[in-house]
Amino acid sequence: MRLWVHVIWRDANRGVMLQSAGPREDRRLEELIRQFSDDGEFTAALAWYLYVNQEPRPYNNAPVEIAVKQTSKNGKS
Repeated sequence: MRLWVHVIWRDANRGVMLQSAGPREDRRLEELIRQFSDDGEFTAALAWYLYVNQEPRPYNNAPVEIAVKQTSKNGKS
């Protein structure tokens, strides 16, 4: 994965490192860059920057908090 992908993510997410699926995602990024012949890397970097810094965020870094209310067999909560 290109370094700018990780740098943009880390800067936008207070130092949280980007976790990727490895080579499978690398190939997809390279295909995207090749689609834009003249300035493919700049276009992809700009699109990534806009996605990562979008408000409201289209992704969630915080773990989902849930509350489970349980009732036992004898009816107690």
